[in-house]
Amino acid sequence: GALPTDVRPIPVKGRSDILETSSATMTPSQPGIIFTINDSGNEPILYALDSTGAVRGTWRITNATDVDWESSSHGACHSTTTASAAPMSCIFIGDAGDNHGLRSNVLIYQVQEPVVASDSSQNFLDAQKLVFRYPGGKHEVEAMYVSEDGTTSLITHRKLRNTDHALRQSLVFSLPRYAWA
Repeated sequence: GALPTDVRPIPVKGRSDILETSSATMTPSQPGIIFTINDSGNEPILYALDSTGAVRGTWRITNATDVDWESSSHGACHSTTTASAAPMSCIFIGDAGDNHGLRSNVLIYQVQEPVVASDSSQNFLDAQKLVFRYPGGKHEVEAMYVSEDGTTSLITHRKLRNTDHALRQSLVFSLPRYAWA
C-alpha cells in the first residue's frame, strides 16, 4: 500500500484532559478545525483543535456517557422528531466499541456541530442517541462514517474471535438514515 508523506506530530497544547483521542473529524464548514473525543471511561466531552494542536473549544455532551467512544464522523443531522426538518450539520459519536465483547447494545450520539470561537470556551451540547445491536453477536467497532445519504457505516476491528478461536473478518455494518426515526 501507499505510505503517508510529510508526517508531522501535532502536540496538543495545554490540555491534560485529552488523554486518549479516538477519532478526528473535520467539517467543510470550519476548515482547519478538528473535532476529537477521548476513548472509553472519560467525561463525555467534544474537543475542537486547530491544525497547530491548540484547543479551540470544549463542549460537555449532555444526555451522554462515554462507555467506549471509538469513532466520530460529520454529516447532516438526522431528525428524531420530524422528517421535514431542514438538515443541519452534526457530529456523530460512536459509542460502539466493545473491547471485551460484553455489550448487548451500543449506540451513536449526534450533536449539532458547534461553532468554534476563538476564546476556547466550554459549553454544552445536547445529544440525541440511537441505540442498536449488531446482527450475529457482539463486535468491536473502531471506525464510523456518515455518508451524504445519511447512512452510517460502522467498521469492525478484528480483535474478537469466532467460535473456532480464529480472528474474525473485519465487517462493515450499515444503519440507514431512517433508523433515527
